[in-house]
Amino acid sequence: MSFSQKIKTELQKLRETGKEYKNALSYGISYGVDKTDLADGLIDEKIYSGDEEIAGLFLRGVFISCGTITDPNKEYHLELIPPSAGKCTELLEFISEHGITMRKSLRKKQTFIYCKDSEQIADFLTLIGAMRYSMEIMNVKIIKELRNNVNRAVNCEAANIGKTAHAAMKQLEDIERIHRVKGLNSLPEELREVAQARRAHADFSLKELADKLNISKSGINHRLKRISAIAAELGEEK
Repeated sequence: MSFSQKIKTELQKLRETGKEYKNALSYGISYGVDKTDLADGLIDEKIYSGDEEIAGLFLRGVFISCGTITDPNKEYHLELIPPSAGKCTELLEFISEHGITMRKSLRKKQTFIYCKDSEQIADFLTLIGAMRYSMEIMNVKIIKELRNNVNRAVNCEAANIGKTAHAAMKQLEDIERIHRVKGLNSLPEELREVAQARRAHADFSLKELADKLNISKSGINHRLKRISAIAAELGEEK
């Protein structure tokens, strides 16, 4: 059973009391399929003048008769496909008056209205009485956002590790150049200490290196830049 059909099955099990509410639901079902009256001004004035519950029951009927919702695990997509462009326009305006934004489009000469915003779809489901599925959509959204945040964090961490490794490799190349050309003893003591520590701990980050030598991270960075400048002055080994 599709996601849409599950919602419709649950909605059809709901029983409304009161003639006005039953009429609103029945009218919505007819509105979504009736092709006999395709002129503008189709939505009954009683629906427009009714309360939020009347509007919700009318839209419930419309959804049951001509609506679909895609499984939110695949994508967020709600469609209402009434039998005429005039009804689409009216539905679009009516739904907008109840705080839900949808758009109109054309597919194979069939006009329809749709929404791809998860929160708007959830609001629509709440309005028509499908609260459980409204919550399901929001739960899926939360899980997707958590996964995306984890993936971004992992990618960011991987990128940072790559940058750290590249920087460490460059520092080692500079230190080895000085070692081959002049020897590390040619360096001032504070630079020699850093160079020897970097050679001994090639996989350390700047923070780990700073902690090892008991100096600040900015101090380590400054000394490594001085070492790099000295190596650059030496040029390539002949």
